Amino acid sequence: MIIAILLVVLIFGLLVFVHELGHFVAARRNGVEVEEFGFGFPPRAYGKKVGRTIYSINWLPLGGFVRLKGEDGADRSKGSFGAASFKNKLKILTAGVIMNALTAFVILAVLSYVGIPATVARSLSSAPVAREQAPNVLVLGVSADSPASKAGIVVGESIVSINGQVLKDEQELTAATKRLAGSKVTMAIRKKDGTSRVVDVQLRDAEAGKKSGFLGVSPFETHEVSYGVRAPLVAVEMTGNMLWGTFKGFVLGIAGLLRITQPAEGATVTGPVGIVVLLSNVMILGLSYVLFFVATISASLAVVNILPIPALDGGRVFLLTVQRLTGKALSPDGEARVHMFGFILLIGLMILVTVFDVQRLLG
Repeated sequence: MIIAILLVVLIFGLLVFVHELGHFVAARRNGVEVEEFGFGFPPRAYGKKVGRTIYSINWLPLGGFVRLKGEDGADRSKGSFGAASFKNKLKILTAGVIMNALTAFVILAVLSYVGIPATVARSLSSAPVAREQAPNVLVLGVSADSPASKAGIVVGESIVSINGQVLKDEQELTAATKRLAGSKVTMAIRKKDGTSRVVDVQLRDAEAGKKSGFLGVSPFETHEVSYGVRAPLVAVEMTGNMLWGTFKGFVLGIAGLLRITQPAEGATVTGPVGIVVLLSNVMILGLSYVLFFVATISASLAVVNILPIPALDGGRVFLLTVQRLTGKALSPDGEARVHMFGFILLIGLMILVTVFDVQRLLG
């Protein structure tokens, strides 16, 4: 769990840094001065001024930040955010979201070429595959004092066959152990290092198996597919479907949390606690699953940040657009109050989501 926590901090740190890098590049390209571009959050550990920009490394490694000249809009001098055109402001404000979406696309494109988990790939794309791995039934969990535990089967190993029957998925394993309930079976096991061994397992009988499982494992079918030269086009489709699915899941999940609607199946909002638990499970499945998880988080950051919520990029875009259409601008103090309200709202939502994550975890 400690490794999962550290990895979550690293993943979010890198993805937030990529997001801020988008703002930095867009600001520089559109004539807005960047006063500071920081990796991590203050207090500052090191900083060096190059030209008019301070490049800093900060003690809290939770992403990064970009401080623009006149970003509150009050400063209208040359090179300030307030003096930039409406079009350039939109480019700067949306650049972080674009970078997160682009990160998801790049990860999905690489995975689609070298090997992406088949189950998630087929949920996001109907394109024909170029290559496909043989199915693999991975052990995600082993119950204490179960037949599997007594036979020495451990998490991370794969069950290749049972009494000579090669297994394609977890349903075949479940059906075989149910059919052979109460008997001693021979299983071919692939160990974590890729070598194989054979074990004899005494399965529980039918009555005990209905209560605690015949074998006592949590199986999961894993295999990868590749789309070959079609990978970039497939990644475009997957990214679009992932962004849309994330948006729908977020809206339905929030509605469920607030009891506006009945929670839709699979529509849940997950906070830091839930993400750590998810990642700790995903790590068992292998690198391709972890990278797909990173792509999902990056897409989620893109979707959440573009929503018209004060304190987020989408909220600033919304206010900017309203001011453009009405010709009336909020005062810097008024805009700051709106964003502070949005920030408090987000913190409250995060606390609510964390409470639900803990409740799901405990029971």
